Amino acid sequence: MHRPEEAFDQLDAAERADLARAITPALLGFAVDAAKDLNLACDTEALRDDIAVFVDLYGDRPCRDNRGGCRFNSCVSIYLIARLVAPEAIIESGTFQGQSAWVLRCARPGAEIRCHDPDLSNLLWHDPSIDFSAHDWTDAGLAADARPALLFFDDHVSQALRVTEAYDRGFRTVLFDDDFPASRLGETGIPPAPTISMIFDTSWRDGQRLEWRRNAKRRSLIIDGAACSAARNRIATVHHLPDLAALNGWPSNARLSLVGLKR
Repeated sequence: MHRPEEAFDQLDAAERADLARAITPALLGFAVDAAKDLNLACDTEALRDDIAVFVDLYGDRPCRDNRGGCRFNSCVSIYLIARLVAPEAIIESGTFQGQSAWVLRCARPGAEIRCHDPDLSNLLWHDPSIDFSAHDWTDAGLAADARPALLFFDDHVSQALRVTEAYDRGFRTVLFDDDFPASRLGETGIPPAPTISMIFDTSWRDGQRLEWRRNAKRRSLIIDGAACSAARNRIATVHHLPDLAALNGWPSNARLSLVGLKR
């Protein structure tokens, strides 16, 4: 049974410090491995401090009930990744109530941030320094420039498609949420399939039908082998976030995957 978000607000300073200490080793292990593959600087002591800072900061989160969006374990993971990658430009596709945009702004106060979501009516937090758009990110004509950049996809669109879109526009560091294996597609309403995990599951054949149930309704997907192959050939490395739920009892962040695309 996962602890509810409001339980976080009942933690005193000592309990928050304990929480930070409990999750830090797993997050730092992830950061060291990802930094090596992505050719990033990794100051583990600075990141240790960053985690502690965010645990305190989370008490000021703008969305007190963010069910359906990023909650504590995902938020601290996104914050860590933004601190590690240190992007000067951030594009988020799927912003929902704005909580993840708040996390990204906290992590990178001076970065240019653009958030895209077809339905902005759910926004509870927005900031004039962030460009919120109701258009798909590909409609904005965005392409990589010389600045370090991070793309974050939490939009329930095929992750195979998003990999190819990002690669073709010159981006090389991409964070995905809802990276479910095929066996768990029923855990979300509209899975972004084929997901990163599915792209590397070569047991699926082109044209094969995948079926599952969600809320007693039958859902299905036809595997597009060409799309999976195209995405797979553009990916250099994949790092899955450690499951912090096993350490603290809050909802899992293990669906997050940091992907490095080929140069």
